[in-house]
Amino acid sequence: MASSGAANWTTYGRTNDEQRFNPLDQINEQNIGQLGLQWSRELGTSRGLEATSLVSNGVIYTTGEWSVAYALDAKKSVPT
Repeated sequence: MASSGAANWTTYGRTNDEQRFNPLDQINEQNIGQLGLQWSRELGTSRGLEATSLVSNGVIYTTGEWSVAYALDAKKSVPT
């Protein structure tokens, strides 16, 4: 079952009916030009990610090559 929290993306397509739309409104036409890279993570491969990433409670879950799973705490990765 898909999470009802706007900040979570816990299933493929985000919702059970795969709307792929996030209702968060902090990014809009007026401030999109101010976006920039806040953090990144080296995964030790050049092949990239092989699955749709899922997000729950600030943790990004994804898989890379050879089915290596990653859980990245996005809250702790943001510089202070």
